Amino acid sequence: MNKLEIIKFSGSNPLFWGHQHGETYKDKIQEIAEIRMERMCNLSLYKKVKDVIELAKQHIIILQNFDNNLFLELQGISQSANISLEKLIVLNQIG
Repeated sequence: MNKLEIIKFSGSNPLFWGHQHGETYKDKIQEIAEIRMERMCNLSLYKKVKDVIELAKQHIIILQNFDNNLFLELQGISQSANISLEKLIVLNQIG
């Protein structure tokens, strides 16, 4: 069985935490994001990537208003992993 990997971030800035996370797992994040997008298009009512992206854009606004620190952390991951924030939202929402 694989052990759960624990990430310890330095600093106290959520954007910086996100950058550390994104830099550490860039390749895995990109790979899983593609898988999640494919699943979303195959298993939901949203069959086109552009429609999924539009839905994710709506979620980003809600997230920023609900928890700005979490928004900043995801923004940092997005920037460091070189993946759009919309695709990162989809990665984190689809099971």
